[in-house]
Amino acid sequence: MPAADDYASNICRSITKTTALHIVMGLILKKLFRGQVFKGWPLYTYWHSLIQTGIIFPTFLVYYAVTVKDFQKWLTGGDKASQSSELGGAQLVQTTNIGFQVAITLLSLDKVFKDPALVAHHVITIGGCASLLHRQHCPGYGALFTACTEFGSLFHHIMSLVDTTSTRWLRVFTDIVSRPGGLMLILCEAPKARERGLPASLAFWSYFGGSAWCLINLMWTKKVLAGLLRGSQKHT
Repeated sequence: MPAADDYASNICRSITKTTALHIVMGLILKKLFRGQVFKGWPLYTYWHSLIQTGIIFPTFLVYYAVTVKDFQKWLTGGDKASQSSELGGAQLVQTTNIGFQVAITLLSLDKVFKDPALVAHHVITIGGCASLLHRQHCPGYGALFTACTEFGSLFHHIMSLVDTTSTRWLRVFTDIVSRPGGLMLILCEAPKARERGLPASLAFWSYFGGSAWCLINLMWTKKVLAGLLRGSQKHT
């Protein structure tokens, strides 16, 4: 049991550190952009998200591509759950994303809570990442899901800043690949995690949370696609 306690403590420390780092980063960006507002949001929030989804998570993906030798073993973490209390790269993906989500919520608390869909997105994202830190989850599957899907969010932020037909189609394409693709990773991982002893409540959350996350994101995709199709009809 001490190892489990150490593991939980290490997770809490990692989340606290990444939250603090993202708050500092946000405050620095806020100062650099000097109160500029874009589409009703402080401009720095877009660039903060671009750094997270366009630099930090791609770095994780490149790290895995370069260092992982036995990809299948890395995905599952082996036949049995690791009892190590130390956090590896797969766990740091989750704690980094939780820290980012908490930080951007705290930095824009009043605006976030005026957008129910955004609140739901943050809650599901934080809950999903936290659940994927459970020892019986397959860590590689979880890390790949979070890294790939957050990288997919990069194109939402690009489209927000540079709103053209090309960036809108790019957003739709990457959403269609990353959102259902992420759900498929969860659907492949969940039965393996149950075999490793994942509690039934977390197994249910894998399916429910993964599906809810996918549907919420695809609602935004549908809105963008509908606008593109309306524009195409006007030119025919």
